[in-house]
Amino acid sequence: MRVMIFEINYQGHRLQYVKALIQGLLPLSNNVVLVTSQEAAQSKEFQTHLSALTPCINLEIRHYPNYENPLRQALIKLQAFRSALKDLSPEHVYIPYADGLAQVLGATKWAVTSTASTTQEIEGILMRGRFAYPADHWYDHPWAATWRTATSLAPFSILHQLDPFPLQF
Repeated sequence: MRVMIFEINYQGHRLQYVKALIQGLLPLSNNVVLVTSQEAAQSKEFQTHLSALTPCINLEIRHYPNYENPLRQALIKLQAFRSALKDLSPEHVYIPYADGLAQVLGATKWAVTSTASTTQEIEGILMRGRFAYPADHWYDHPWAATWRTATSLAPFSILHQLDPFPLQF
């Protein structure tokens, strides 16, 4: 079974999650593919967490522009994700940091499902669920509702929520 881990960012603890995923998957699959960015592959975090595991996996290093604007970055992640699905045809996908991507996947659900096969399982981890926190402004309420709706429409088989507050919400 071909398993794809899609993590094009590397800030913070993200590559630690990738390491844990790879270590858990290697006994189950001899075809683990990590899709990541050039910046991630050249980072100190990559060397610390993943360099020893790279002989055991297929590494797909691609160039992805990095933008400060969260929406623009989420759209870049969407395009990169769709391209990786098409190119690699995995049976199972893990997205260790699905924040932002989950919402644009939901907002563009019909376009994405034409790329993903019906048997493909997509699993994501949400690190933050700002939609569940108390609103700072009146306009936060419609934004939170839109965020929740888009997330619920995303084509995930399993969506893990690591922030306990949104999980209770």
